[in-house]
Amino acid sequence: MKVFLIMVVLLLVARPVPEQKDATAEQITQALGPLPEPLRAEATVVLEAIPGKRVVLRKGSNNLLCRADTPAPGFKVYCYQKDMDTFWTRFEQLTLEGKSNAEIRDTLGAEALAGKLQILMGAAVYTLSGDSPESALPQMSVFLPNATSESTGLSNERSHYHPWLMWAGTPFAHVMILGH
Repeated sequence: MKVFLIMVVLLLVARPVPEQKDATAEQITQALGPLPEPLRAEATVVLEAIPGKRVVLRKGSNNLLCRADTPAPGFKVYCYQKDMDTFWTRFEQLTLEGKSNAEIRDTLGAEALAGKLQILMGAAVYTLSGDSPESALPQMSVFLPNATSESTGLSNERSHYHPWLMWAGTPFAHVMILGH
C-alpha cells in the first residue's frame, strides 16, 4: 500500500501544471508570430532564457528555428534557418555583453574571416520586436554576404519605408525590411 501511495504522489507531482502548459503554448504561439503562416506548423521553437541553457519548447520538422521571448526587458522573437544558429547564438552573446552595433559587426566579421562563422546567401530572418507583444513590429532581413549599395542598388541608410542594406561590404551584409 505504501508503494502504491508513493507512486500516486509521484504521478501527481510529475503531471504538467495547466498554467505551465498555457504559458508554454503562448510562448510557442508568440515565437512563431514572425513567420509566414505556411512555415509555422513545422518550425522548431526554443527558449534560451539563460545564455547557453536552451530548452526546446517544440520540436519541428522543417529547417526553421524560432527563438521565444526571454525575460529580458521588451519583447523580441525571431526565426531563421537552423544553419544560421551559430551566428545568432554568437550575436546574442555579444549583445548580452553590451557590445555596440559596430563592435558586434566587427567581431562577427573577424570571426567569419577566421572561419568560425558562416552566412548562407539569401538566408532570411523574420522578427517581431517592441516594448510588448501587442506593440511589436515586424522586420525581415535577407543576407547577401559582402553586398554593397553599388551591387544591389539599395541605400545604406535606415528606412521604415524602403528596403535598405545594413552592414554593407561585410560577410553579414543584409537587406532590412522594416514593418510599419
